[in-house]
Amino acid sequence: MSTTSTSEASQLANSLNEFSWELYGHIGKDPSHDLFFSPYSIMAALTMTFAGASGNTAKQMSQVLRINEFIGNDVHSAFQELNDLILSPNALFTLKSANRLYVQKDYTFLESFLKTTKVHYQAMLMPIDFKSDAENARTEINSWVSEQTNNKIKDLIAPGVLDSLTVLVLFNAIYFKGNWLSQFNPKRTSFQPFHASSGESIPVVMMYQIGYFDYFEDKQLKCQVLSLPYVGNTLRMVIILPHPSINLTNLESKINMQVITSLGKRSRKQKVHVSFPRSNWNRVLI
Repeated sequence: MSTTSTSEASQLANSLNEFSWELYGHIGKDPSHDLFFSPYSIMAALTMTFAGASGNTAKQMSQVLRINEFIGNDVHSAFQELNDLILSPNALFTLKSANRLYVQKDYTFLESFLKTTKVHYQAMLMPIDFKSDAENARTEINSWVSEQTNNKIKDLIAPGVLDSLTVLVLFNAIYFKGNWLSQFNPKRTSFQPFHASSGESIPVVMMYQIGYFDYFEDKQLKCQVLSLPYVGNTLRMVIILPHPSINLTNLESKINMQVITSLGKRSRKQKVHVSFPRSNWNRVLI
């Protein structure tokens, strides 16, 4: 990989981080729902869409995606490089991403757009008939998403979302499966109180272990930061827990990507008692 391309991938990673936090600020406003989403997937889909944009639309999209500094197809080349870095084969965990364009079978797209999505995003073009049978198209698309996510997402598109006027549906599906580097013992799993941001205490199934993890407590922000690595020590889950004296919304208002980066750098390996809720996330954002 050339120095130039690596630099562009790094620059795009910074753009992705900024976009991620900005996106979270918009879709995470509803405190009545848990939220689980992949900014990487969303940015991949939008950057593919950006390949077909021009004029004021392209200008606004580049501002939202934080890719103003890229010229021409540089952003698409950078995304390809970033994909290669993130999705490189690894026997210790499974992380894969798939892109696909479903288009109305009698609709014509610019060859340059189709070439960009195929070369840089490996997005297959699939002709489909929204006009005559939108429900069958919905079933076919949901089947593909289910296959790409090992049946974890089975009904992404709800009935009525697609209709005879649909021309293009662009998808990015991402799938991850990994094991904790430090395993939780199932025998130590029990019901424990979970303190929601509303102040309510809810009994939930908690996993528990004692181990040495990267940990930091920020007295000023009043939060604890814990990093739980997966096998391979390449990927990790970072948990930010507010102090009982402040609610989650208050903490979120003080945090940005610079703060998160700083918290990570100040974390040190310490002996930590970890109680973590065993949970499933299932929410669709369209």
